[in-house]
Amino acid sequence: MRKNKKVIICADDFGQNPAVTSGILQLLKCGKINATSCLVNSKYWVTSAVELKQIYNDKMRVGLHLNLTEGKPLTEIKCLERDELFMGLNPLLIKAFTCRLKSQEIYQELKAQLQTFIDGWGKSPDFIDGHQHIHHLPVVRKILMQLYKEFGLSASQTWIRSVANMVGVRGLKPKIIVGTGAKKLEKLLKQNDVPHNTTFSGAYDFDPENDFAKTFGKALASITDGGLIMCHPGEVSDKYSDSLSHSRPKELAYFMSNSFIECMAYNDCEFMVISRN
Repeated sequence: MRKNKKVIICADDFGQNPAVTSGILQLLKCGKINATSCLVNSKYWVTSAVELKQIYNDKMRVGLHLNLTEGKPLTEIKCLERDELFMGLNPLLIKAFTCRLKSQEIYQELKAQLQTFIDGWGKSPDFIDGHQHIHHLPVVRKILMQLYKEFGLSASQTWIRSVANMVGVRGLKPKIIVGTGAKKLEKLLKQNDVPHNTTFSGAYDFDPENDFAKTFGKALASITDGGLIMCHPGEVSDKYSDSLSHSRPKELAYFMSNSFIECMAYNDCEFMVISRN
């Protein structure tokens, strides 16, 4: 008899806008996912946190989605800011790999985001990851480890997402993601005894023609015990600026379907219960 794989299915971008938040809340309430990662530099974060508290139960895990690429920074971060907004992913990558990130500015912004999460949620995050995987970039990963120690996050058993062992995904995109620092972050996590997931999946190109059911089926088939699969669900909306607005409703519909339940069972997957102090 095969042993069920215990996995984490995490919806990223909670709080980005009301359409995203509403979709994720539906899935958490129905028990279709067991984790969500929060964007706290969004103007919707405070009200989104209130909504999450109303449906929260101890089977859910709520984390911080560190962000250096979208929206308005919480602090003055001249090295990554243009017209009071983050410049975007490509400028961040270029500066990260050409030694042009200002460590103190990055530190202050990430510290502000961590504190904003704690203030809004009322306690330390269950986990930390990065919007567009920025948390494993040069400079950023060392500051993340510094803040982990400064905030005493080992006491709350806060874990950090690792994408170093990506499964169920092929092509150039996963190679780029892993190649930007994932293995170096995982080395730091192991050196500092920081809890992290075993494997990672869920990356795809967000093509409107993508068969999400097939994509997610590959993720469930490939993920290992203790692994994490990210997703990006949300409701239909043309009111908010969102580069993933075309794919979010498709993901939401899949998770709400019987096909998802059947795929979980077929692949011997069940939700992981993550210990927490």
